Order: sequence, then structure tokens, then C-alpha cells
Amino acid sequence: AVQKNTKSTPTSLGWLDPRELADIFRKNNIEAWLDINEASSTSSSLFGEIAKGLNEAKVVVACLSDEYVQSKNCVLEFRFAYDSLNKPIVKAIVGKGEEWKKSEIALMGISYPEFNFQYENNESLNKLLAYVQKELEN
Repeated sequence: AVQKNTKSTPTSLGWLDPRELADIFRKNNIEAWLDINEASSTSSSLFGEIAKGLNEAKVVVACLSDEYVQSKNCVLEFRFAYDSLNKPIVKAIVGKGEEWKKSEIALMGISYPEFNFQYENNESLNKLLAYVQKELEN
């Protein structure tokens, strides 16, 4: 998502903003934690709050875009979930760009399920909800 005080680009967001996705999860009785909404903006506590949120998560839904893979904080967050936590990770493609496919995150997440929200895709949204609900039951 385009964060506060950052510039958006024409490819920053496709059909589904991560904040909207979090709201959809909540409406479907799935607890959602989104760093932009839940973590404070001070760097001294930001990483601790992100680590806590990821540790408490049962499933990590990484909302990928070109901007996400260019953000040092986002890459660090993904690496932590990937390397340290051994949690199920799902890729939700929210940006319209394609450069993220050439990134370290694309390589790390090559085997993870992928749901595309670059353009309107209710079927993908329903499949993502079903996948997350199934993971939460495990």
C-alpha cells in the first residue's frame, strides 16, 4: 500500500488495496494485522511491533507490489516471516507493476500460493479467503 508521506505511482495499487483486504478479512471473522494500521511510526518500536504481529500471525499474507519489494522495511519483514517463523505465507499481488517478479522476494516465495488483485478479481478474493480460512483451521 502507499504509506503515509510516500509517493504513489501509477502501478502502486491495482484493484485491491491491502487496507481494504484487511477489512474484508475482518468482515469474514478473520483477525487481520496490518503494519500501516497497527504499528507506530517511530522506528524505535516499529520493528518490535512488526515482529510481534508476525509472531502472533497464523498465516502471513504478503501484499506484493513493485514498491513493496523496493522497501527495505518490507523486504526485512518478508525475510523474517520466511527465514525465522516458518509460517504459511501467501502472496497477494496488489500492485499493477511486474518488476516485483525479478526480486529476492519473488525467488523466496516462488512456491507460495499467489492470488492476483492487479485487476478486479472477485474469484481470486474468494479463493484467498477460503485458503486463509483453511490455514487457520490447521
